[in-house]
Amino acid sequence: MNTRIAGWITGALALVSVAAAAWTLTVVPPGARVPIHFALDGRPNGRAPAAVGLLIIPAIAAVLWAARLILPRITPRGDNLDRSGVAYGTVWVAVATVLALAQADIVAAALGRPLQLAAALPATLGLMFLVIGNVMPKLRWNYVMGVRTPWTLADEWVWDRTHRFAGWLWVVGGLALIAAAVAAPRAPHPGFLAGIIGLLAVSPMVKSYLLWRERPGAVSH
Repeated sequence: MNTRIAGWITGALALVSVAAAAWTLTVVPPGARVPIHFALDGRPNGRAPAAVGLLIIPAIAAVLWAARLILPRITPRGDNLDRSGVAYGTVWVAVATVLALAQADIVAAALGRPLQLAAALPATLGLMFLVIGNVMPKLRWNYVMGVRTPWTLADEWVWDRTHRFAGWLWVVGGLALIAAAVAAPRAPHPGFLAGIIGLLAVSPMVKSYLLWRERPGAVSH
């Protein structure tokens, strides 16, 4: 997926989210509070005023869409983002899709017809990790996207090997989350989910340090 197609997809998802929020605001009664947070069993456990609850995700999606265009032009090594076209675009589309699904759940709940997509959160996150993990090794050395630690940002050799490791790990972790969702479709244990996500987040950081330590000439870095 090149960056142009990714831009069209992420922009379309943001526009649909805005349109759904605007229409829903005309339907819900004045002063209504809409669900914005859901337990793993799908039940809402957090609410906000309709204007806030319905527009917060479209606002985030719009900011991310703009950032996707601007960041390669204003950050060091921005040309590497352009050279990471497939990976860069895929990550943005994956994130935008998750945001759109969350917006769909909020809109449906505001209309009194909850989709209970929160119960599918482990599978959704698993699929996101699986997709991003597949393209992560293709991310070039940059300051915007990827495993950005002092060691990866200081050394391209460390960056490349860290992202190969992280890509493999995220694919395995994504499959584990999907398997957990299939095994316990109603509500996988929160501790299990937190453990898997924590492992996927922390392990690449630790790996980057270990790689930096074993890098030829590391003492002089």
